[in-house]
Amino acid sequence: IPNDLNEIEKFGPHDWYREEAEFLLRDQAGDGHWGRDGWEGVATSFALLFLVRATARFQPLSGFVVTGRGPGAARSEEDLVYVEKLGGRVPVGAVLCAAFDTDDPSVVALAEEAVRRFPSANRGKLVPTLILLARSGSERTKRFARKALKEITGTSGADLDEYVEWVKKWREIRAPGPPHVRIPRLVETAKRSKWESLRLLALESLERLGAVEAMEDLLELLRDRDPRIRDRVARCISFLSGGEVSAAPGEIRRSADRIRQRAERWLRDKGLPLVRRRRAEAILDDLLDRRSSELSESASVELKRYGKEAVEAVLDRMKGPLVDYRLFGVLKKLTGVDLGLDPERWRKWWKSVAAGG
Repeated sequence: IPNDLNEIEKFGPHDWYREEAEFLLRDQAGDGHWGRDGWEGVATSFALLFLVRATARFQPLSGFVVTGRGPGAARSEEDLVYVEKLGGRVPVGAVLCAAFDTDDPSVVALAEEAVRRFPSANRGKLVPTLILLARSGSERTKRFARKALKEITGTSGADLDEYVEWVKKWREIRAPGPPHVRIPRLVETAKRSKWESLRLLALESLERLGAVEAMEDLLELLRDRDPRIRDRVARCISFLSGGEVSAAPGEIRRSADRIRQRAERWLRDKGLPLVRRRRAEAILDDLLDRRSSELSESASVELKRYGKEAVEAVLDRMKGPLVDYRLFGVLKKLTGVDLGLDPERWRKWWKSVAAGG
């Protein structure tokens, strides 16, 4: 990499290493290789040479520390972890690639610490590179990679293809998308995945999304055979209900019926309005993402099912200086009233309706 030899950090506004490294990591296959159509070996070799910055001038371990210049510069912030003995942050991806085919115990020890310090919620992104290291010619590197894979995925994975399948499912869980698309996918994983680690991650993601609409599915999981799943489900239910439905970890299976009854009461009294609101918001989001000038008849019928929650969701989207004109048509269909294009007028009218005026 000539730019490393000359310690050139940027070309104009372009951070050459960071841009190419991010492209390579996005393009990496689930089993750790790069390339296709018979060129996998060549592409993987050159990708590794680039990521490890093989043409950089020889550096000791301290050369991995990000300083803002030269071979250690310009790594993505989320790829950096602090290593105390080096007194600075190192790029995990580059450290892992440096451990490929090496018998240097100091490099492998640095890779071990980098993985250990990497945020646990994001360690799944390291799995493809670790699969590659598990195929290394170095026994030391292979042992490290196998151990790290087992700790991250929770499975021994005698066959590396099992880790390939695991990371595909991990990526599905982490894939972005609107809640009404992600939540059913997360529920399915929490209920049926063969990997406990992915089930726990799906439950954590449901909690982060505030997925009240998944409450009935979570109640079913209170009877799961796995105690760790039951405990995590109980914490998730407690979080979603604002602490109104909870139980001590050791009592969950024994108290499942009582927890279910309390959760069903909470869902009826407080949870369902939230679910109705979320579903109305999902329909509105779909409308606003489309180019159609008005709500379709089927969407209009669906939205009317959510009554006041739908009206309030529309009014919330009318806040701010710019209002999508289609929202006024939605309100007209929902309420049978035409108050023109003045958001404030609509809000005052709805406030009087809600107050019974």
